[in-house]
Amino acid sequence: MSEPAVDPDFRMYRFKYKKYSFFVNTDARQWSFHYFYISSLHSGDSPKTFNEIFDKWVASLKFIQKQNKVPKSIVKFVGELMEHNQSNEFKNLQVACEQDFCAHVLSTLSSGSVTKSKMAKGYMKQASDILAGAMGEQDEELDEELDEEFDEDGTNVSTLLQNKQNSNRKYSYDTPRRAIMIEPTKSTYEFDDEQTSLSPSPVASSSTHNNLKRKIEDGQSDFEELSLLFDESNEDNLVENINENVLEQETILPCTSDSSKIRPKNIDANIIEAFHNYQNTIPKTRRVITPAYWEILDLTGESLYDCKQLSEEDISQLSQEFSDDISWKTMPPEKNIRQYFDSNCEIKYSDSELIYRKSDMVSFQGMMTEEELKMSTVFPLFRGIFTTGKIKNTWGEVQALSTNYVRNEKGNPFKRARMGRKVDMKSTLIQTSNKFEVIYGEVAGGLDTFGTPTACRRKRYLDKLKLMIIMRDNINCFLKECKYVSSEKCMNLIIYGWLQIGLYLNFYAMNWLGAGIYRFGLVDQCRLPSAKDECGIFEDAYCILKSLENKSLETEKLGKELLLENTKGKRRQITFKTEQELNTNK
Repeated sequence: MSEPAVDPDFRMYRFKYKKYSFFVNTDARQWSFHYFYISSLHSGDSPKTFNEIFDKWVASLKFIQKQNKVPKSIVKFVGELMEHNQSNEFKNLQVACEQDFCAHVLSTLSSGSVTKSKMAKGYMKQASDILAGAMGEQDEELDEELDEEFDEDGTNVSTLLQNKQNSNRKYSYDTPRRAIMIEPTKSTYEFDDEQTSLSPSPVASSSTHNNLKRKIEDGQSDFEELSLLFDESNEDNLVENINENVLEQETILPCTSDSSKIRPKNIDANIIEAFHNYQNTIPKTRRVITPAYWEILDLTGESLYDCKQLSEEDISQLSQEFSDDISWKTMPPEKNIRQYFDSNCEIKYSDSELIYRKSDMVSFQGMMTEEELKMSTVFPLFRGIFTTGKIKNTWGEVQALSTNYVRNEKGNPFKRARMGRKVDMKSTLIQTSNKFEVIYGEVAGGLDTFGTPTACRRKRYLDKLKLMIIMRDNINCFLKECKYVSSEKCMNLIIYGWLQIGLYLNFYAMNWLGAGIYRFGLVDQCRLPSAKDECGIFEDAYCILKSLENKSLETEKLGKELLLENTKGKRRQITFKTEQELNTNK
């Protein structure tokens, strides 16, 4: 059904009621949803959501129909417009405008240095670039060296934009920055000649240059959500989009059962189906900040708000099975260590790092930056407790090598390699041939005036989500090598992570469950002392870190076995080559 034609006998009619300024100021012959959308976007009171525009359009038409003094020709025309709202052509137009609105919002959030009228025009140009497929994904690595390299190539940005405009395909955004290739249609690309055009702007801002360059370098849209998630410039906006009301309290994994019953390793088909059904219910606005979207089954329960597809019994069973696979058990410390803690750390002990930590406690009752907190708490603890020479702990803003591999796997070999995602700490098994990174750590903020955490609940959740994805990528990187190892044995590979929130430490574990799903659970947690008279609390952290060290060495042993079995299977043709079903699409 095409858009209703305007009656040629219409006189210049404007709706007289001041409630709807669009109909007051616009000739009835130009009433259309697209024109209404453009006017709303540039109005003094800009809408906050696209649905607000659409709902106001429908309400306005209904209101006009009910007025007594409106000419019958106008009432008829309004009725035809409302009928047109149900057509496929209108739905295509509605989708195109909604995509445009998403781009407009992103542009609005990224600026604030110009006047509102100028902002609106600039935002529409950027939105037009998005609809035409010219605007690429903003990445977290907009570093100066790559910008210089882009200029040195002599590439003309305007030419690239024009080439994109002439292309036979364009991008559709079902969520901000998630591009899907679709074929252009008149209803989604072109509008009435009498109306404002949404053609691409020939001039782009400097951020558009960088965005486009990143898009061209990637050649794929698979990692666009990751770019959005890990880009520090997007962090404030992401944090604002997280609703604390849908975050549950974290649940620690149950104790390891003593049952000797052997259970199958393969995940139950009903669980797979239920998990995928749950994924399909995640709202578009929350997908990028929901672990399940990244195929991670969050057994801490924090992100499983209103998950009706997986019952509490299912979660409990999965948690118990994961706990049994990890077999996390903290061993009591040796006698001399117990005596040291019982004396409130007064007895002279060879562990100089714990002594240093005690002398620095006075600062934990006041303000500290994230870096200061990290280097005066977990850094000396790890250095003093991890005594094996098989694990190398690296501190600072360090790259996770697995994410470096992921980001460059499908990259152009003639382009500069892109840096991996950064973490605050990583532990490398230096005696493994692939230098496997078995532990990742993140510190969420520092301390405020009274020594309490500065990071809000949403910031902690976001850092935890990033930690999950980095751990997942590390498992993927390892298992991609194990093409001649059975899936059941690959499921035994477990890696660990920790998150510091003020003086609290949470310790997590993750493994691959098959079917592209990963289990993530909270294995232990502890509190660090903030005064010299409570140093005995250190015993908790000591026992956990010693257990973590032992578990890391178990992972080293398993990793070597997997690589050896893979080599034998490959060269001796003992087993057939198989591709593990990993989540690599994002």
